[in-house]
Amino acid sequence: MNVSVVLLTANRRLRLESCIQSLGRQSRQPDEVVVLDMGSHDGTSTFLDSIKFEVPVRAFRIDQQNGGSFAEARNAGISRANGDIIAFIDDDCEADPYWLERLLKRLETLSAVGGSVLPADAIPVPDEFSPSVAWAVGLTPPEFFGPRGGVDVLPQTANLAARKSLFERYPFQGIGGNLGKGASIYAFGREDAEWWRRLRRAGEPVGVERRAIVWHHVESDRFDHEAVLERARLDGLALWRREKPRHMVRPAAADIVGTPAHVLSRTIEPRYSDAQAWGEGEVWAARQASFLRAGVDDRGAGIATTERANAFARESLSMVGGIAKSNVRPFIAAAYQAVTTSRTTLDAAAPPARLLVVLHPFLGDSVLALPLLRQLRKGLSESELVLMAGEGNAPLLADQLEGWEVRALPPAAVGNTPSAVAALLSAVQAARCETILLTYLHGLSPIPFFLNPKNVTIGWTHDNGLKARLWGQMLKVPVEKRWDQHESVALLNFASTLGVTARAEHPVIKPGEKPRERVAEVLKRLGVRPKSYIAIHVERESDPKYWFEDGYSALAGLMEKTDFRVALVGSKAGRAAADQIRRVLPSAVSLHGALDTAELAAFLAEARAFIGADSGPQHVAAAVGCPSLVLFGPTDERRWGAIPTYADGRQDSRRILRVAPSDWTREELDVLGSGTAMKRIDHERVFSELLELLEATTPAG
Repeated sequence: MNVSVVLLTANRRLRLESCIQSLGRQSRQPDEVVVLDMGSHDGTSTFLDSIKFEVPVRAFRIDQQNGGSFAEARNAGISRANGDIIAFIDDDCEADPYWLERLLKRLETLSAVGGSVLPADAIPVPDEFSPSVAWAVGLTPPEFFGPRGGVDVLPQTANLAARKSLFERYPFQGIGGNLGKGASIYAFGREDAEWWRRLRRAGEPVGVERRAIVWHHVESDRFDHEAVLERARLDGLALWRREKPRHMVRPAAADIVGTPAHVLSRTIEPRYSDAQAWGEGEVWAARQASFLRAGVDDRGAGIATTERANAFARESLSMVGGIAKSNVRPFIAAAYQAVTTSRTTLDAAAPPARLLVVLHPFLGDSVLALPLLRQLRKGLSESELVLMAGEGNAPLLADQLEGWEVRALPPAAVGNTPSAVAALLSAVQAARCETILLTYLHGLSPIPFFLNPKNVTIGWTHDNGLKARLWGQMLKVPVEKRWDQHESVALLNFASTLGVTARAEHPVIKPGEKPRERVAEVLKRLGVRPKSYIAIHVERESDPKYWFEDGYSALAGLMEKTDFRVALVGSKAGRAAADQIRRVLPSAVSLHGALDTAELAAFLAEARAFIGADSGPQHVAAAVGCPSLVLFGPTDERRWGAIPTYADGRQDSRRILRVAPSDWTREELDVLGSGTAMKRIDHERVFSELLELLEATTPAG
């Protein structure tokens, strides 16, 4: 593929010469360099006309009065470039010798990639300059090198590459503005940030390559605190001008209100001085205030003054309440620990006589917990093990867990009413277990598990189904949840607290004899042979994880082209959606509400393939080895999708079809709206992926 490097320049002849020379030192040289001269009067034009370089340099002069902002100029450069790949660099930067090679390597699997912009010179900076606001001087902040890189800490056009076809589909957003000399140009900037977020919302595969480095020569006066503040204000103004993101109004107000707390938290971090903490807080507050002010001043599409005032009021109250709760929680937890047993750890040499594991209520969570539960049985061979599961999941788990006493939680025990608390307390007391492992407690009151002072409670400190984090702090054996692990692995971390060494393995379901007999009867009654049908999980589209009903109906129309029957599975609540699909494809059969979880496993084990969203049945299908096509929207397939190959050698049957990057921010999901993300998955794309899956999983011979 041909590669064009595009850069803008204005009155930086010497810097421009160094930049172009660095491009000639690349391990993979560009095929051309396209320079857009924005009206230089320092000899740049003469230099460009006479340059002799091993790579063709093509120069174009842009009228700065009519050229618009950086966005319009960059689009002009893209249109003039001949390369299949376009990489951007700034005229005051020099490229690391492996810069282009590393960007191109990442573009083998991505549509766009951004790299790191690091300081080329050692410049003494003011005491109040914080590395976290390096973006305000055109450098990459430290957060870019962590999980936030490319998510909410975005790359810059000083180091950015993408396919030309992508730029043509998604040009930089032009909003006018003069490219004249001075810092005011940044009031029309942020074209790179807006472009990057637009790509992610559209589902384009974009990412970062932190090792692709350009070295930026930054003038020392740009580090001056007042200059940084001015750049931050212009950044907030440009954000509103480009995107008018009303959903960011309340977070912006929260940032301003929370500035003192943020500064205080920074001052206790060893890597921040007090001056840096205050400087960072002031810079970000100035940026957010400028953003809010721009919204109010924009009479055509702005936010009402009352709305801004209400946002400040809500965030002020929320901030006060949050601080109060965070300060009170440790005292309550400490008091609880003081009045209950002093035993805060488990003795691995003395395993619990009876262990109660609470697993409620979701089917997918129950399937992913199977490796943990099986390894606890092996490791605690002398212990009596009791599993308290959701009523709907108990039949499946009872079939799979030898050596466990599986109890179904009574429906009356679900909820936070006094009667539900009493019913749950009765169930907990009946289990007669002093050691309790709390995995998921969605819909349950935690009170019954903490009433007995002799109970040793184990659980996650957060993301355990409980809204109040107080309960996580009251655990006798708290376990911190890892967000970068698959959920099945995160569950295995509980094993070590009980003295059991666990290894990562795949959840496996082997349908029981009775469920298989029941499914054989159902298939015979429907006139459907095993392995002759595609199982499709359909529910109401009110849940943002589910694909929309019209999408399933359109897919059903395409399914007539295949020799496979369509079998629709789901809950009773999804029958209406299933009926809509059957009107398009009358040969489809609906089993909504007709199978319990154990029977569902047996049914999916006999299916040729499975199609569904990120919900319980996709985990069941994978566990029985059914080839699966799983549609992911707002949830993260790295935590809930296909599982890597572990020492058990099992291959995950899932193929993931992702609508957009799985690490969307909450603000981005708010923009998409509930369920909107999944509507971006086209039914023809699903059908094409299904045909590929079927071909890839056809048995030899």
